[in-house]
This record gives sequence, C-alpha cells and structure tokens, in this order.
Amino acid sequence: MNNTMITMRAILIDWLVDVHLRFKLQPQTLFLTVNILDRYLNKQQVKQEQLQLLGASVLLIASKYEEIAYPETKDIEFITEGNCKANEIKEMESKVLCSIEFKVTVVTPYSLLEVFINKLKYLYDARSGGLVLPPPWKNLTFLSQYILELQVTEYKMLKYLPSVLTAGSLYLSWKMFKTIESKRRILDWPQEMNIITNHTEREIRDCAKDLYVIMKNAEHNSLQAIRRKYMSEQYAKISLIKIPEDTKKIQARTITICDFKVAR
Repeated sequence: MNNTMITMRAILIDWLVDVHLRFKLQPQTLFLTVNILDRYLNKQQVKQEQLQLLGASVLLIASKYEEIAYPETKDIEFITEGNCKANEIKEMESKVLCSIEFKVTVVTPYSLLEVFINKLKYLYDARSGGLVLPPPWKNLTFLSQYILELQVTEYKMLKYLPSVLTAGSLYLSWKMFKTIESKRRILDWPQEMNIITNHTEREIRDCAKDLYVIMKNAEHNSLQAIRRKYMSEQYAKISLIKIPEDTKKIQARTITICDFKVAR
C-alpha cells in the first residue's frame, strides 16, 4: 500500500468512527469493520473515489453481523449525502463478501479486551488479598479501549496480532494508572498475564511503546474523531487524561492529511 492510500485509509477510518458513533453501534462493530476493510484492501485495488463507498459498505456488513438493530441501506445513503447510492452499496457489499470468502467471524483486539481484563482482575485479587487498592477498573477499561481505537488509523500497527494489541493497550493503561495514582500503590503487572496472553512481557512492552507514541501525539493529529468521542462523559472523558512523560522521548511519524472529498 502506497503512502497516499495509507493516508486515505486513515481518513476513511476516522470518518467511519463518526458514522459508527452517529448510529450508536457496538464497539466490536467498528473493529470488525476495520478488519474487513483491511482484508479487502490487501486483496483488491481500490480507486480513491471508491473508498467512501467501500467504507460505508463494509460498515453495513459488520453491522448486520454484530448488531441487533443495524442501519438500513437508505440510512447509509443518507449519511453519505447521496455520494453512495443504495444500488452501489449493495453491489460493493457483494464484492467485499466474495473477496473475503464470507469469512466474517474473526478475532479482533476488542473481542479479547473483556477476556483479558477479567483475567487481570482475578489475578490482582488473588495477589493483593484485598489489602491493596486495585486500579479503577472502569476507567482502565475505557483507557484500554481508547488506546485500541486510536491505533486503528495507523497502518503500521497491522504488524501486531490482535492479542498483542489488546495486551499492549492494557499494559500501557496499567502503567499509566500506576504512575498517575501512585497513592493507591497499585501492584506490578502480573507475570501470569504473559501466559494468559501467550506473549512475553517484552512483546507486550514493545507494542505498548508504539501505542504510547500514538496516544502521546493524538492531541496534535488532524484526525480527531476518536479523541473527540472519548471526551464525552460516557467514557469518563478518558481522552483528556494526563499522559505521563516517557523519559525515552520516542518520536512519532507525522501524517499529512488531505481533504476527505478526494476519497469521495
């Protein structure tokens, strides 16, 4: 994938986050949407002017799979301001499903998040014996989810397995709360999590470093849909959390954003 398409992919996903929020869809629907989108782009050449149609069609596929009440084709047509016609959406849905061989059931980072957090809670309770204050689990979950969503626009993060991304986001969230809420004296990351996630702490830590850079630079990124979403009370304004300074001062790649109308 060339640099122009990487940039357009990021813009498209940022737009999909807004649409996903507008329709009040489940978090897993967004991650499944991105998964199908990337699998299709990996197999097929897509013109820039067809990207919005592709994104809208993939979101509809994921919605039909994950949601009880999903948007109708006419709703998608309306939200694209008529740029994507109903017949075009249906045709693109068919192309996408044939390309991915109707393999819609996949493991995404979000599908693993609840599993890993429940395991982490159990390990923490067992180790602390109720004598040490735990991290704020609700906010820890929100922060991990926020970090996971931030990385979906970053093409370079496709190098990581879903399990590594989930473990990395949880690890980073854990370290942040351990630093921010030092009075709680939160225990260290349980080594047993390496067995549960099937990854070494080094693998998890390397991923967490990349996630930290993305999170650190989110405020100055031109794509703000995800950060704006997590500024709401619904998510405890978690995107406004104070980010501890990294002494290594890792530098991030700057993405140049072009007008999304090009993708239409």
